Amino acid sequence: MPDHVFDIQEFSWHGRRAVLVAPVECRCRVENDLYIFECKSLGIFSYDYHLRAARERMHEDFFMIWDNIAQSPEVGLTLDARELKQQLLNSVENVAYA
Repeated sequence: MPDHVFDIQEFSWHGRRAVLVAPVECRCRVENDLYIFECKSLGIFSYDYHLRAARERMHEDFFMIWDNIAQSPEVGLTLDARELKQQLLNSVENVAYA
């Protein structure tokens, strides 16, 4: 199965909603019976054996990255994490409880 490329502008998980300034490109592919979702610009790489679960993990992973990198002080973050934090802060318009 070839990669399925799609744009996403919103993530939702456990009553939280994040809206991006502009859509970002993501990919879904199947490898070794795993559905893999990847949004490189946001540092997301999620997978599961079931399509729906993999898609849900992508949304969960966004918020894990948001909470643990974008909301962390730069002190103690690696260079890669600081760059990802800046990318997230530039990409996200709003994060709130839905």
